[in-house]
Order: sequence, then C-alpha cells, then structure tokens
Amino acid sequence: MIYQSKLTRKGQSTFPVALRKRLGLKVGQYLNYALNETTNKVEIEPETDLADLQGVFKTNIKWNKKAAQKAVEAYKLKEWEAKMRRSS
Repeated sequence: MIYQSKLTRKGQSTFPVALRKRLGLKVGQYLNYALNETTNKVEIEPETDLADLQGVFKTNIKWNKKAAQKAVEAYKLKEWEAKMRRSS
C-alpha cells in the first residue's frame, strides 16, 4: 500500500497514522533515514530505544546509555555501508 503526505516549507512531513500503528512508533521516537543512491529511494526505520533493552542480559558491567548508543550507531553505519557496497 502507498501512503502520501505533503512536505512543508520547513522540510517536515507527517508520518501516516496507519504506518505509525503498524510499526509501533511512539511519540518522540527517532527514525533513521538512509538514501540508496543507486535507486534514489529513501529507507526509513525506527531507532530502537536502548533503554528498552536494559536488564535483558545479566552482566556486571554498569549501564552507560551514551556508550551503548555510540556503539549501536557505529555498528549500523558499518552495516549500511556494507549494504550500499553490495547494491552498487
């Protein structure tokens, strides 16, 4: 199904309600955008909130949200770069 929204002068667009519900998006949640330069299409995916993962694994390591976020961002960048190399 295709959904449509209008881009404002400020570069903003409303994410359709049906998609927000289907993806389980929450107010204030971050979205990641990736441009596939070969097809000129944008991929959008919700950012996982690392706080939701706190306590999932038993460990003696103290939780550091900033360090965890930085590690996830580095991993996602590496994965995205690999995906772009494969698609070229």
